[in-house]
Amino acid sequence: MKSLWSNFIIGAFFAILLGIAFNFMPENVNASDSAEATDKEKAEDYDTSKIEEVAMALKQKEKDLKETETRLKEWQERLVLQEESVKERVAEFKLLTEKNEAFRIEQEKRQKVVEERLKKTFETMKPKKAAEVLAVMEEDLAVELLLTLKAKNLASILDKMDSNKAMMLSSKLAELRKPASSEKRK
Repeated sequence: MKSLWSNFIIGAFFAILLGIAFNFMPENVNASDSAEATDKEKAEDYDTSKIEEVAMALKQKEKDLKETETRLKEWQERLVLQEESVKERVAEFKLLTEKNEAFRIEQEKRQKVVEERLKKTFETMKPKKAAEVLAVMEEDLAVELLLTLKAKNLASILDKMDSNKAMMLSSKLAELRKPASSEKRK
């Protein structure tokens, strides 16, 4: 079986060699062939110039593509750097947001403690003294403080105040309580 394959391969090899040799054999050239040859040469010259033009155009396209590729790589590198910068800023923003939220929560806790202490202080004060302090206090702060007091203490304090000041604080209290009461109705 081995010798059969060896003979086959050797025969195929010789057939290929004969085919190659046949293609390189010189042809007989006569007068009619010479006219055809000049036409062929002209066609070959024409084809050669076209081929050169195409080759130059391809080289230019290749050069343009390389330049474009280089620019794209530069853009990609810049985009990667910008992406990293954005990620860093987002991380910083998240950290600041978390810190801000923690600070806000801490401030709310402190505010509640202060409000509770003020409330207890004003509830334990004599109504006349509380009225004197609230009369000179900034109005918005006085109103917020009055909102926290029990109705009984509130009435006693307003009773001891100057009537104009009591009326003004009562009006502001009423304005602040309206939205809360209208939300309950809904």
